[in-house]
Amino acid sequence: MSTIVDGSHIGTSTSGVRRGTQRRRGPLHCIGLGLSAVLLALFGLIGALVILVPAVSGATPTAIPDGSMQSTYPPGTLIVVQPTATDHIAVGDEITYQSESGATVTGRVWYAVPYIGHVAAIIAGDDRTWVLPIGAVALLAYTGWMLASGRRATARYRREQRDRAHTSTY
Repeated sequence: MSTIVDGSHIGTSTSGVRRGTQRRRGPLHCIGLGLSAVLLALFGLIGALVILVPAVSGATPTAIPDGSMQSTYPPGTLIVVQPTATDHIAVGDEITYQSESGATVTGRVWYAVPYIGHVAAIIAGDDRTWVLPIGAVALLAYTGWMLASGRRATARYRREQRDRAHTSTY
């Protein structure tokens, strides 16, 4: 369905999708869009470093909860440990070991991601019982908000189009 108002063509489809209308956006919109893209890329990179790369390579991400590796990694650092045979370990390699089983070497530190260990400790620790449900509820609430605001915007747009068509016929 198309409506002609004041000699200009305002296109609408029957599904309420806008066509042919362009809205000027200010510099704040561009800055916000750029920041959103940077944050999305940053979180994607962190997700790849913390979840995807270890899963594909067979490595194990481990959070450093205390100062046990303070000389190299501060507490809260997430290290990714690549399983390594003891005969492939050289002097100066950063390794992890389990002291409960007689100091068995578990692997060589492949890389480290600072500060992410704090987040991993919260999600994987005793706080998991309340952190994950709160996160899930927050995401569901955000989804509901976005759906409702989209419906309101579509209804407002349809109402404006209807009012414009109604006033142009008189």
